Amino acid sequence: ITHGGMGSVQELALRGKPAILIPIFGDQARNSAMAEHNKLGKVLSKLEVGNHEKIVELLNKLMNNSEYAENAKRVARMLAKKPFTSKEKLLKYVEFAGEFGPSSALRPQSLDMSFIEYNNMDIIVIFLLMCVLTVLAFVKFLNFVITKLTIRKAKIE
Repeated sequence: ITHGGMGSVQELALRGKPAILIPIFGDQARNSAMAEHNKLGKVLSKLEVGNHEKIVELLNKLMNNSEYAENAKRVARMLAKKPFTSKEKLLKYVEFAGEFGPSSALRPQSLDMSFIEYNNMDIIVIFLLMCVLTVLAFVKFLNFVITKLTIRKAKIE
């Protein structure tokens, strides 16, 4: 039984074990849904944690249905036999960088931007100016309308 965080789901996948997943917040709902979709476990709503019958039902499904255990073991085998280990990938990238050196294609353009451009301050200033001018125009319009409605001409006899 797990909350379905990424670390927990990865550990379940590496060990080849099915689980009951109870997502609480963050990425846990997505991770739990993915595990249930791939028949690596069953999701239990956090609102049903006190429902003992539901927990027993899910445990029975996981223990009596071999499909969950087989899928979990299959995923564990797939992860164990992935084409490249992390160490091999690191070595390939280091060799690549050593052979080709720094690449202008990999250099972010943000390094050439000014502080104002990088933080979009030019756009923010224009947007704020437009907002202020809109509010001022609205206030002037209201002032004009109120003045026209409230000014009364004095009668001269």
